[in-house]
Amino acid sequence: YQRRVRGPTMYSKARFLCYRLLPGQDLKRELGAIIAKEKIQAGFIGTCVGSLSRVNVRLANTLQCLTKEEKFEIVSLVGTFEPGEHIGHLHLCFSVRGTPLEDI
Repeated sequence: YQRRVRGPTMYSKARFLCYRLLPGQDLKRELGAIIAKEKIQAGFIGTCVGSLSRVNVRLANTLQCLTKEEKFEIVSLVGTFEPGEHIGHLHLCFSVRGTPLEDI
């Protein structure tokens, strides 16, 4: 049994891109390069998985930055972006095997 839905046909002009970065590539720099190459004016990251060997992030509600070289696993990367120096508003969640974040 199929029920017909009446009304205008809806579609999206959204483009969905999938990229794979190689070990050692700088995540922020590569995002900037992708934005420029694809001529993206506004976009979002819906999900991301992978690993990092170095993090440099500003901690929430502070001006303090965390810079550390170690094996990090990306648990989540979401946010909005656009062309420019600051790229956009991204939230990164990562894990460190066996280490509470407070001890990093």
